[in-house]
Amino acid sequence: MRRRTPPLIPGKVESAWLTTALSATDGASATAATVREQRATALISDGDALSLAGDLVQLLRFPGSLPELPPDALPRLMHETAATVLAAPAGEGRAARPVTIGGFGSLLLAAACLPLLPEAPAAVGGIVATQALSAVLGLGVRPMLVLAGTASDLPEGMREQIVAGARAPCAASSLALASGRRLQAGSPACVVLAVGYVPPARFGWRGALPGDCLIVAKALGTDLLLAAWRAGRLSPQEQALLLATATQPLTPGPLLACLERVHAQAVAGQRGLLGALLELCSDASLSVGALINITALPVLPAAHPLAADGVDGAARRNLERDGARLAVDAAWSCAAKDAAGDGDGAVAAARLFLAGAAPGGNLLVCCAAEAATEVLAALLEYDFGNAAVIGQIVAGERQVTLAGTRAGWC
Repeated sequence: MRRRTPPLIPGKVESAWLTTALSATDGASATAATVREQRATALISDGDALSLAGDLVQLLRFPGSLPELPPDALPRLMHETAATVLAAPAGEGRAARPVTIGGFGSLLLAAACLPLLPEAPAAVGGIVATQALSAVLGLGVRPMLVLAGTASDLPEGMREQIVAGARAPCAASSLALASGRRLQAGSPACVVLAVGYVPPARFGWRGALPGDCLIVAKALGTDLLLAAWRAGRLSPQEQALLLATATQPLTPGPLLACLERVHAQAVAGQRGLLGALLELCSDASLSVGALINITALPVLPAAHPLAADGVDGAARRNLERDGARLAVDAAWSCAAKDAAGDGDGAVAAARLFLAGAAPGGNLLVCCAAEAATEVLAALLEYDFGNAAVIGQIVAGERQVTLAGTRAGWC
């Protein structure tokens, strides 16, 4: 049965309340200065971010939505939500932001946005909504509320198509979409905010351990296909392939999180699979890194020629930020590189695919080696036909290392 989304109260949140939300944030993980810094590189204004945050608070205060929030938690929640929205266009931070509220538990906040594809506005809504939902689902939590805003300078018919596209993945998750917010001119075509609730008694993951297998749910390369679509270089068949991948929510995330031998999960979003791998290593209690078999990476067929032609999507930005922690295995011989295909070219392509953004989200699962078959079977059951083991966790520096096929892989 579809969950009922409470109505938004007409009008904007009181200005005094917004001012309080930015000033009364002692102990919040993001400071007001950070929010202003993020604004400098984002296309979403402070006012729009705070308006979406106000909409969220109204929904959360609707009777029956959640256990009652402590009143003193609301300003901090407003601030954290605004920071999450502001970070989305620049791909800053994690795919989802946890906000712990004392004995209440935690809220998981995820925001996603995209500029317009004029010939396919519904596709934009579908991809953005899928990415926001997947950021929550991939961490083992079921979304409970979804909000959307659209740019006010778009024609009314185009906004309606965007919202209709965003409703489809929400309906698949038995969620309604609150979509009344209109963003300032020049904003991304669509911004979606998804929220999940984590009870205080929720168990945690053990974290990545040496010897664990790394499994990815979707094929890589969607970022390159989306960039090519914007440039008018994508055929209708390739567009359909992109949409089939980018609008598939990470529905098995909560199921996989319940498996005892799944030690951690992460979601690739704007920072790409590289960012998700680094997050997983950073969160581990031991000093570990990720060793990636570049010959095992699942990649959409249409992405290979695009990579060779220099299409890079968001990969360049992500490599500037995270590339210092992406290395090549020194023990990987030149002969092994040649066997992988085009030696250094294979490495360059792998860097591009790992660092590219993941429109619609991608799931990274870290599990004990003996559980790999169980995880793959669960993903296949949910129609993730490109799911693959791509590497393993190794003791050492918290970085990602590229290598070729060798003995001892998962």
